[in-house]
Amino acid sequence: MKKKQETIQKLIGYCKEPRTLKDISEYLGYSDKFRMKRIYINPLLDDVLIMTSAESKTDPKQKYVVKKKFV
Repeated sequence: MKKKQETIQKLIGYCKEPRTLKDISEYLGYSDKFRMKRIYINPLLDDVLIMTSAESKTDPKQKYVVKKKFV
């Protein structure tokens, strides 16, 4: 469980700038970006992270960034 918390903290720190799913998965060392998204990004969406292209969740250029109050 400690490793998951550390990974979440790394993710939050890394996403102070908008990042793509590919960027995030490479940074965290995950080869399966969709599994990584399900485990780490989806639970943080809306509370901590927001999508830069909210109108299309499947936009290939979709990026994730930390909400202002967490920066």
